[in-house]
Amino acid sequence: MESVSLILTQRGNGIHVYDNNTITNTATGSITGNSTGLWGIRVNTGNTVVNNGTVSVSGTNSIAFLAQGDNNTLTNNGTLSALGTDSYTAKFLGTGNALVNSGTISGNLWFDAGSNTFTNNGTFNGSGGLYKAGSGTLTISGVNTYTGQGTVSEGQLFLTSSASLGGTLTVNPGGTVGGYGTLSNVNNNGIVSPGGSIGTLTINGNYYQESQAKLQIEIASTSSNDLLAINGSADLKGVLETI
Repeated sequence: MESVSLILTQRGNGIHVYDNNTITNTATGSITGNSTGLWGIRVNTGNTVVNNGTVSVSGTNSIAFLAQGDNNTLTNNGTLSALGTDSYTAKFLGTGNALVNSGTISGNLWFDAGSNTFTNNGTFNGSGGLYKAGSGTLTISGVNTYTGQGTVSEGQLFLTSSASLGGTLTVNPGGTVGGYGTLSNVNNNGIVSPGGSIGTLTINGNYYQESQAKLQIEIASTSSNDLLAINGSADLKGVLETI
């Protein structure tokens, strides 16, 4: 993709890429727009997208990058942003998708069912949040300093040892959070399960566990077990389940 500036008008959308293609938005390229329901880049299946420039949208239900199918990789070295009610900077609807960020992300991220990954070597900040829906596992790596709300509605959000999430994360019934990383604040209505085998999951803020929720702790021996390390306050209801 050559260096161009694409301005999206009302009811207009950006670039639609179908299957098994590679596209690059160069450092001086930009895709911008302000309208209800628009998208900047939309892909189907098996695509590789590299953004070195700017993709920025605003408006209700707007999406900067939309992956409708499976096995897509988005590498962001530039700027991705979305602003507006129910807007998303990136939305992944399939499985086998990967988001690799070395640039700047501002806004909400959505991952649906299946096994997907998000590796952040850049900046994910602002008042946006992270949303995990559907079955399967979303694996997170890297430091994320956003201040908004995050939700695990279904499936598992797994944090590697390098991962941290800002804001407040809500785990709904049917959702699980696990791994070895660091969280800020957690409202648990589902399952929190430290480690992948034996390991420690850290909460730097506050932990609230509802009456229907579970904290799962694996015990390998009298000297080896999972740990949920809480550096703020803890309000524990529900069930402590050893596995």
